[in-house]
Amino acid sequence: MPLYFASLLCICYIVVKPDIYHGSVTFYDSISGNVTIPFALELRYNSYVIAQRWNDVLAIRNYEHNGNFNFSDFQWYKDGVPIPGAMQSYYYAEEKLDPDAEYTALVTRREDGVSLFVCSVKPVVVVSTDKPDIPTLVPPNQPMTIANKKKPFNGIACWFTPAGVNVRTQHISDGFGVVSPNQSGIYILTIVLEDTDPAYTNYLVLVK
Repeated sequence: MPLYFASLLCICYIVVKPDIYHGSVTFYDSISGNVTIPFALELRYNSYVIAQRWNDVLAIRNYEHNGNFNFSDFQWYKDGVPIPGAMQSYYYAEEKLDPDAEYTALVTRREDGVSLFVCSVKPVVVVSTDKPDIPTLVPPNQPMTIANKKKPFNGIACWFTPAGVNVRTQHISDGFGVVSPNQSGIYILTIVLEDTDPAYTNYLVLVK
């Protein structure tokens, strides 16, 4: 019984930019003839691009922390199904994130309009003992009073988007509070007080 041998030539390219790449694999066979099979390879964004904030917010990291990508459009998914209305750089789950589900986002790159998925993530349950002394649901440009047992006190208040962008920094002291951002959205309010332990406290605030 004659023996026949086929050789496989595979050329691999190392790429770093997420995209859809096309190529082909050729099977060489001197008896039956060569066979070329085309393929498409989708290279997705690393799951690190998605950051979890507490138990109810997922956010796409900003340019400085996501591999230097600017995104223009977003669509969040849960277990492969689009989440209605979740089309911002962050996703706020009103009934908290499901730790048994997988979340991802379809993001569109601003520079070339290419839309690709981020590798999915499974939320982890965050246990916190923080007891915020500020309201967590406020309208835009709303003055807010900071309640603190230590008086007098001095420090700063920094407002961050879930992607880590600082939108406002204010000085605070006994008798003076903060003002919420003028745009609706989810924000992380970091309070840094002098001579306190811990040195700072984070609060999740929904401006709506």
